[in-house]
Amino acid sequence: MSQKDEELKLSYEMYRIISEETNDGIFKIDFEDGDRVSLMRTREILGYGDDEITTFEEWMSHIHPEDIESGRKIFDDHLFGRTPMVEYEYRFRAKDGEYKWLYTRAKAIFNEKEKPLQLIGSNTYIHPRKVAEENMAHLAYYDQLTGLPNRFRLKESMNQRIEEYKKDYRMFASILININNFKKVNDILGHELGDNLLSQVADKLRTLTDPEDFLGRFGGDEFIIMVDIKDHEDLEHKMKCVADLFEYYWQVEGRSFHITASIGAAIYPQDGQTRSEILKNTDVALHHSKANQNLEYAIFDSMMNHEMIERHEMENDLRNAIQNDEIYVYYQPKIRNSDKRVYGFEALARWVKPDGHVVRPDMFIPVAEETGLIVEMGRLILEKTCKKIVELNRASSEPLTIAVNLSAVQLEKTIFYNCSGYN
Repeated sequence: MSQKDEELKLSYEMYRIISEETNDGIFKIDFEDGDRVSLMRTREILGYGDDEITTFEEWMSHIHPEDIESGRKIFDDHLFGRTPMVEYEYRFRAKDGEYKWLYTRAKAIFNEKEKPLQLIGSNTYIHPRKVAEENMAHLAYYDQLTGLPNRFRLKESMNQRIEEYKKDYRMFASILININNFKKVNDILGHELGDNLLSQVADKLRTLTDPEDFLGRFGGDEFIIMVDIKDHEDLEHKMKCVADLFEYYWQVEGRSFHITASIGAAIYPQDGQTRSEILKNTDVALHHSKANQNLEYAIFDSMMNHEMIERHEMENDLRNAIQNDEIYVYYQPKIRNSDKRVYGFEALARWVKPDGHVVRPDMFIPVAEETGLIVEMGRLILEKTCKKIVELNRASSEPLTIAVNLSAVQLEKTIFYNCSGYN
């Protein structure tokens, strides 16, 4: 026996002894004996018998199709002397047909002509760890209720798509869907049944998407679709399909509910060159759709940004107006036809700015309702109205009434006043 053979035998014997003291599987591939594979413990780990998987090629044929190309490169790089050793995590088909994760570390023994004689190494069974990592990744990137990718996964996917599409000038659209007044649904059904409804919406949206599309849950009551488009008309068709889903009643625990949705979209690259720009402009389009309830959906255009800025300024000004008591109440008389006498009034809110400019109610009331400022503003109007009706009735020979218009938002808060406190 040559000295080289003695060294090989000694090396493999060392690995065998180590194998007996660990849970790792030890292997040897003999390239001078038809690439024959000797395995210790590895076959047992994977459920194979001693007469199975006897050559290197047979071993490689059991590697997962998605891992085989990288695996061949890793082995070739080492056997041709380009890397100091083999280190490789991959999925291997076990006897029961299920793929299991292994971690292989190995080093080749070369002859004086740098030709590989043997490859000796270890196979560590890392399947439990990899499954745990995959579960953690799923928790981080997928919504637990619907199983859809979440906002974090969307950011990665959109960045990847932008990098890919900017090379060949392809287009995609970001479509954001918001279920209107979903809080009411939760209040009526309870959160558990509300979750059931969200799951149904996710399932319906899945039927509209292709495998290459991205469908995710963007937030509590928001979903997002990222889809390739050919042109503006193509996007409108896809958005119409989404809008049509909300034309029907939804069944939850034997009860029928009709829900509506606001839908907004932006297009890459015309509406933004980065993920942040695309998502911002998609949100702008969504709010445009929500503010114009007669619209089924809205596709972003630059004018919407100006409207959004104006609306934001209106909100800030209105907040200050409420604090600075710029909301006045005008009392419009109600005349009885029979005797032409005043029998009551209707309270009308008017916003008069310090410079005397009067803001039309149809400009600030919708903003107040959308932002919730209507609750505080309504409280102040009711207080003033209560004081006024007491004052009027003291001076009147017959009882007078004042009608006050209440917003649905105020009714939800169930805030009412007893005017007797102002006597």
